[in-house]
Amino acid sequence: MSAFRNHAPADCLIPVVDVGSREFRIGKDNMFRKPPYSVDGIPTLIRWKGVERLDGDQLLKSSLLELFFEETDPKKSNFVAQ
Repeated sequence: MSAFRNHAPADCLIPVVDVGSREFRIGKDNMFRKPPYSVDGIPTLIRWKGVERLDGDQLLKSSLLELFFEETDPKKSNFVAQ
């Protein structure tokens, strides 16, 4: 959690979504496994309406979290709001 505190912008919203039991998660009918989410692993951090994402052990690496938030922060990147 310290990586989130250290790297996430102050105005960043990070909702936590319960995706159900393991049996439900791995089922083909699980809405989270389909676009636009396409979640294959737990945990997953996805930029809403973006392509940036971190899955599983990637979330344990502070350098990847820092890059994720840097790339998704409109004040620090070339991101153009649509």
